[in-house]
Amino acid sequence: MEILLKEEEKYRSYMLFMNINKILSLRIGKLGKLQFDKGKYIYVGSARKGLNSRIQRHLAKNKKLFWHIDYLTIHPRVEVFKIGLSDIEECKLAGFLKRRLDVIPGFGCSDCNCEGHLFRYDREVSFPKGVKILWV
Repeated sequence: MEILLKEEEKYRSYMLFMNINKILSLRIGKLGKLQFDKGKYIYVGSARKGLNSRIQRHLAKNKKLFWHIDYLTIHPRVEVFKIGLSDIEECKLAGFLKRRLDVIPGFGCSDCNCEGHLFRYDREVSFPKGVKILWV
């Protein structure tokens, strides 16, 4: 599936909205073994250049495992069902979500000081101005 973003340079970060349809226990790189409960998750990331390419990579099931999120997105029990685009910087967006949702500690934040960039949620989430949601 290909998503083409117009004016991709205006977006600073993205969100992957995922559904995990059954409890997963996965070894995630240096984080080790983590358990993911059934439910909905939001991952926050960024791409300085090539936002389209980064999102396409995340949607692909066959890829080399590089980022923490790759371990989830390749799994058959994980479905990305929405993409969020934002002009808000990645860590600020993660901080916004951390105040509202349950964070998975250490996930996706090996290059910053955030508590995590993966969040579990069970209710609708409202986002600040500057976030655009696309259905996959």
